[in-house]
Amino acid sequence: DILEESGRVDVADADATTMMLQHVPCRYTQGCLLREIDALGFQGAYDFFYLPMDTLNKTSVGYAFINFVDASHARHFCEVMQGH
Repeated sequence: DILEESGRVDVADADATTMMLQHVPCRYTQGCLLREIDALGFQGAYDFFYLPMDTLNKTSVGYAFINFVDASHARHFCEVMQGH
């Protein structure tokens, strides 16, 4: 799944708040990906999201960044994404 790769980074003991999502399908839009993240219980847990777009083809470029307001949200995100 598209969010599976976020589990690659072990942030269990870190204070990291920013995660990189890799292998995002090109057909995904920012709204589509944010709805999926929010549906997993993270609505209001992040304050920044960036999904670069290929302006020529009007598709995403395959990765995104999300910054959580607290490191505990980032750790929980990685836990949830492990099996997603």
